[in-house]
Amino acid sequence: MSTNFYSPTNPNPFFVDKSFAFLRKGQSYYAEAKSYGYLPSNLNKILDQIQSQTICSVISYLFTETTQQLNYLSFIETKLSQPNSRAVLLRTFSIVKKQTQSLLEYIENHVMKTEDLPDELRDALDFVSFALSHELSVAFSEVNNFDKDADSNDMRKACGQLINCFQQVTVTLAKVFNPHISLPDIFEAVFTKREQSLDLYNDLNIILILLCEFEESFSPSDIDGFKVELETFRQGTMKYLYEIDREQCQSFITKISLATDTSKKKKLLHQMKCYFETLLRHVRQRSVLAELQANNVTLSVIELTDSRLP
Repeated sequence: MSTNFYSPTNPNPFFVDKSFAFLRKGQSYYAEAKSYGYLPSNLNKILDQIQSQTICSVISYLFTETTQQLNYLSFIETKLSQPNSRAVLLRTFSIVKKQTQSLLEYIENHVMKTEDLPDELRDALDFVSFALSHELSVAFSEVNNFDKDADSNDMRKACGQLINCFQQVTVTLAKVFNPHISLPDIFEAVFTKREQSLDLYNDLNIILILLCEFEESFSPSDIDGFKVELETFRQGTMKYLYEIDREQCQSFITKISLATDTSKKKKLLHQMKCYFETLLRHVRQRSVLAELQANNVTLSVIELTDSRLP
């Protein structure tokens, strides 16, 4: 799937008037959106099958808006672990809030007043309006409107809530035209990332267990085996971390490999344990793992460390 990435510095390459004037162009909006490779391929297939030009234009616009917000939120997720990113995070969250509110107004003031709107689509739009309005309110209340006191955990939680919501409303709209379509059918990359995040979480958890054991009873003879475990992690799932976290992990691995003094090794292992506790929480809070946790699915083959995390 070819998708343009949208961020505050890479705005939407095409503009659409929300006044419904664009509907006079029939499918021209859809054609323009499609020409940018902007929508997931299975959403394009749905739009190809809609015979009503008016409904096709409406659904194309809604699909494009939800996809754009998901791209903004994906941008936020990648920035959460980076230093000095608060300003751009707050600005991007503000964009998501304003554009979602604009989308809700568009649905209420224009789409729902369209004549001959099928009942099934009208019901789906009612759900979309309720879900977006509710989750937007909940997400932004989590961090007091993202003022200067908001912390990264609040932002990460709000981001995950909104990602899940936009994915679900997109699927709800798609099911009106294809009842058999599912979340994996539309967002294939989400499930690839979920599997990667699960593997990463499991490896981080195992390393953290070893670090906790070192803290309880340090034995220099066990370091060699631990170095092997770290090297396996470095060559494997470490690549699924965000860049800044990969760099920090690489720094720890290098320092531990070079350390010769026992007291220095203990200090490094303690620092690494504290860092991995934070890292494990951040991976656990990824939006792709939210549904599993909501259904009480165990994320790791070994969950011994979860109760130790602050």
